[in-house]
Amino acid sequence: MTKKVLFALFILVITVSGCFRKKEIAKDVCLISIEARNYPEDSVSLVWSTEYEFKKETILLKEGKGEIEIKVPEFTNLFLVNSDNSKSVTVDGDIIPAPMFCFFAENGHQVDICFNNSDWPIVQISGGKVNNDYMLLLKETGMLEKVLFEKQMQALVTQDMTLQGRSEKEQTDIRDQIINKKRDFLQANASSYISLFTLQKLANSLPFDEFEKYFMGLNSDLRDTRLGQQVMEDIVNTKKTGIHQPAPDFAKKDKDGKTIKLSDYKGRYVLIDFWGSWCSPCRTSHIHLVGLYKEYSSKGLQFVGIAQESTDDKKDWIDALEKDGLVWTQILNNEGIDNGDAVSLYHITAFPTKVLINPDGKIEGRYIGTELNDLDTKLKEIFGN
Repeated sequence: MTKKVLFALFILVITVSGCFRKKEIAKDVCLISIEARNYPEDSVSLVWSTEYEFKKETILLKEGKGEIEIKVPEFTNLFLVNSDNSKSVTVDGDIIPAPMFCFFAENGHQVDICFNNSDWPIVQISGGKVNNDYMLLLKETGMLEKVLFEKQMQALVTQDMTLQGRSEKEQTDIRDQIINKKRDFLQANASSYISLFTLQKLANSLPFDEFEKYFMGLNSDLRDTRLGQQVMEDIVNTKKTGIHQPAPDFAKKDKDGKTIKLSDYKGRYVLIDFWGSWCSPCRTSHIHLVGLYKEYSSKGLQFVGIAQESTDDKKDWIDALEKDGLVWTQILNNEGIDNGDAVSLYHITAFPTKVLINPDGKIEGRYIGTELNDLDTKLKEIFGN
């Protein structure tokens, strides 16, 4: 069965007035109006998540126009899904759908969305203070997000390693630009809900101290919201497994059925790689990780891989181990997860994440993503060149 991988991309441009006629809206509902131009389908989908389930509504279009009233908690994060298959990309049999458009439900308001399918995911939107604030941010970052997505797709399609390497550098430069523009927004909009929303998305992109500083600088009313409380909980949990904190012990079986305990490695440096076979950045980072294994395993560095798979089927995991050349200790976190969840224990919120543990059993470093320069520097500091 063909796999479908969702890529959410948040693209927005300046609102064009006059797309819709405003209506009276009840205070407990949000009216969403759609106008689609040059769009070959007769519907679009609206998706969002609640605390307990994934929700989806279909908006039927007549001559490209349609609307729907929904009752959701205030500021629910909604995604508009483009159903035009020509906007998707196929890579190795996997379908990557068109990027989704993100916006917010604001009760008592009409949210108007207008797009030309040939320009997707560039979208015109208006309706409510939160969406208007979001437009201010995405006016700065929207085109950068679009270019980033296009480069990601080009890198996946090409088989030329030189082009892939060049694209990776370009993507990193664009990500840095986007992050800096979001920093500017956070500093200038401490009372905006969009600042809280944006900060949560930056959790794995900012140094922890900087992240916490931005959060504490937000308006107290924002910090007291449900999302604010979630971010505060993440901060507390991250501190428990942050730098210099004791590394939580675990006992999990490896791929050969042998019980592996972190405490068995006390007195040695251990590098734990949290990854998944489904995670493209994880697989990319393995090229570098194999090089680190060849260089440092003979010097005493212990390597442990902990995979979190999307299903309990081991096949994709085993295949990835063989294809990526991962010859060191490998653990499937899914197995026996009710009795020990290493991913949750280490508060892993993004893949790949690598955790370096020192001989005293304390966390020496956490490294998120594919940029491993800091890890390289740390290992050279410990083991020498």
